[in-house]
Amino acid sequence: MTRKSIDATLESKVRNWAKHRCSYCLLEQKYAGGFTLEIEHILPVQKGGLDVEENLALSCKWCNLSKGTKINGTHPATDQIVRLFNPRSDNWLDHFRWATDKVTLEGKTDIGQTTVSALNMNRPLALTVRRNWVIAGWHPPKSP
Repeated sequence: MTRKSIDATLESKVRNWAKHRCSYCLLEQKYAGGFTLEIEHILPVQKGGLDVEENLALSCKWCNLSKGTKINGTHPATDQIVRLFNPRSDNWLDHFRWATDKVTLEGKTDIGQTTVSALNMNRPLALTVRRNWVIAGWHPPKSP
């Protein structure tokens, strides 16, 4: 089954709402290394999610591929099933923070910790890239 693409007007609204950065790791489009940030379904289509603004977020390729069709994950410390961060209804600052190294993303809550783990947000390549951005003065973002 071929999915229809998101309407250009709706896509523009989502990109503007997200301030042209990944709704999960905050990667800015201008630093995405030639990749276009993707429109992501918070509740995946395969699980009944619709192509409506309140179910769409902007995601970098790495977060989107890692999230896939997940809506929950296993908490890394407790092995409990916890829902993932919802960029439309959750506040990023409530759930995440940059570590003192300004490179590592930390979860402040069970939702944040589970999302960091499930989306593999501190994979080695991401840490290397963020270190270089810190040197260049591009990271961490000024505000989520």
